[in-house]
Amino acid sequence: MPSSSSRRRPLRPLVPGLLLFLLAMAPPPPALAVGVNWGFASSHSLPAAQVVRGLLLPNSVPRVRLAAASSAALAVLAGTGIAVSVGVPDALLRPLASSTKAAAAWVHDNVTRYSSSVRFE
Repeated sequence: MPSSSSRRRPLRPLVPGLLLFLLAMAPPPPALAVGVNWGFASSHSLPAAQVVRGLLLPNSVPRVRLAAASSAALAVLAGTGIAVSVGVPDALLRPLASSTKAAAAWVHDNVTRYSSSVRFE
């Protein structure tokens, strides 16, 4: 009569394969850091309100990066809860880097002015 240990086969060798199979079959996790780069160099640019109300809000876009500061875009983004990053155009990098006064004025005009209603990152 066979011993009880020889009748039962341990499941340990099957566990890694089962785990790999389950991981392969699982759906991918949702993207958590989806955002939109919004540039303004276009021959047929859309009005800022149309971009925000027609694209960003209906698609629950959590963040947007403006290629350059735009008062129209920032005004429409106010109160939406969308996180905003503002880029500095290449042509302004040298003047802003060489003058603290110019940099402070740029930040005031393009960030501070909207900071009470726009969520900057």
